[in-house]
Amino acid sequence: MNTLKPYLIALAVGFIVGIERENSKIGKKSLGIRTFVLISLLGAITGGFENIWISILITAFSLTMIFSSYVLQIFVKNSVVHLGLTTEIAPCCSSETNK
Repeated sequence: MNTLKPYLIALAVGFIVGIERENSKIGKKSLGIRTFVLISLLGAITGGFENIWISILITAFSLTMIFSSYVLQIFVKNSVVHLGLTTEIAPCCSSETNK
């Protein structure tokens, strides 16, 4: 149980912050529960690595995904479906893409 404790704490904190964020931004588009849980869990996993270069690489990848999400939100019109961070991380091999 001691090995799971940091990951469970990260999930709980991400869940609580995500709920608070969604409830405080009613009517506005903001990062939600899924995104904060993924970010906090990724942070806990990255913190568990002993090799600093793997941690730096994962952190840089995550920051790139967050930055791309904000760039898409700025330049994409409101008529287009909102793309969140979870969408950018998900694989691009859906059935709609292959049509």
